[in-house]
Amino acid sequence: MKMRLFNNFQINGKLFLRLFWLIIISSFVAWFMSLLANPQGRQLEVFCLRMADFWGDATVVTHFVSERDPYSYSGANYPPLPYLIYYVLARVSSVPQGGHYQYYYYQPLWTMLFVLFLFVNLGLLWYICAKQISRKLNFDAVMTGLAICLSGSMLFALERGNTIVLSVLTATIFIFYYDNKLKCLKEIALVCLAVSANIKLTPVVLGGMLIYHKDWYAVGRVCIYGVLLFIFPFLFFDGGIHNILRMLNNINSFVVHDVAYSASNGTGLISGFWQIARLIFDMSRGLSFSIYQNLRVISFEIVLILFAGGFHFQEKWKRVLNLTMILLILPPSSHEYNILYLVPPTVLFLQSFAKTVQPCLVNYSFDKILIFLCFIMVFFVFRCDLSDFFNHRISVLLLTAICSFYSIKMFIQAKHVLPVDFFGKG
Repeated sequence: MKMRLFNNFQINGKLFLRLFWLIIISSFVAWFMSLLANPQGRQLEVFCLRMADFWGDATVVTHFVSERDPYSYSGANYPPLPYLIYYVLARVSSVPQGGHYQYYYYQPLWTMLFVLFLFVNLGLLWYICAKQISRKLNFDAVMTGLAICLSGSMLFALERGNTIVLSVLTATIFIFYYDNKLKCLKEIALVCLAVSANIKLTPVVLGGMLIYHKDWYAVGRVCIYGVLLFIFPFLFFDGGIHNILRMLNNINSFVVHDVAYSASNGTGLISGFWQIARLIFDMSRGLSFSIYQNLRVISFEIVLILFAGGFHFQEKWKRVLNLTMILLILPPSSHEYNILYLVPPTVLFLQSFAKTVQPCLVNYSFDKILIFLCFIMVFFVFRCDLSDFFNHRISVLLLTAICSFYSIKMFIQAKHVLPVDFFGKG
């Protein structure tokens, strides 16, 4: 089974799937060997602050919930569900007396349970990604799932000890199974979307897939699940339902103080523009407020284009990619680990390659190759001079541009203005 690529060249449809896992796993091996050769070298840049704040997200949240009053801390800016999860760890731990919150990981039971939590999430993510590629779990599927679990983005999230791993897992389950013919799997998928959104808020955008399908009953059920998972955990903590206002105040405070970091290190459009500006103009100063505001306006306009474009695409991976780009660029503050939300569209994209047997036009192939290279940049592990530029920030910028461009193209085609389809059917 072969497809055409660039004039007379013929390649197997599964080549890009194999190239993906081979490149990512090779980059992991190179990273690991380099780290062994020089433990204090630049390979530590894969991790936040070069591991100076190891498991900082997990330990500080455990500290927040230890007295069942997390929202008394200004850093508590998420819905109560993740705090309820971490309360289990707080129950088996003792509050460090006069010590730093990081001292939690010196307590064996806390560390053991947290490692199990990460291991189960990672194992499930590997399984459902591999199963999506091939129901028979063939070699390519197994290695693709492994590549995602060993990627640089995943290593960053694991070092943080962030609940993003659980949020990505549940978001991925939703994307893969929301349209399943088995009612039980579909219902699990809907619950998973509610869970994911109640952990990180932004995955609620992925519910757009239900809107595209006009599955209003499913939309209603997700809303019910989401509200229940949002309200009831509040009742467990001191202050009850009044914690909603405290949470909103904390969110506002967090966004205001986190914008500077996110603009230079996050996953949104602003960080991508900023990186290019620093490289081209050798800028050392931060973004001015006026430039930041203009970029935010542009981001909102692009969000509208991407969401509207999803109505005109027919292929699932294209719609999911559009919504995922909205998820990444819409929040004013979006940390690096959020790039993991690209896992579902990446898997669906690679799956489409594995199943493609039809000939492709040159432009059509070039677009997919560019998207493929963006996914490589997202999950690449090894740190070198080349990765300083070709990284997740640039890939988000490129993917946003590609998705926006073809969303506009599809809208024009729908109006019968442009008869040529450069991006394939739907």
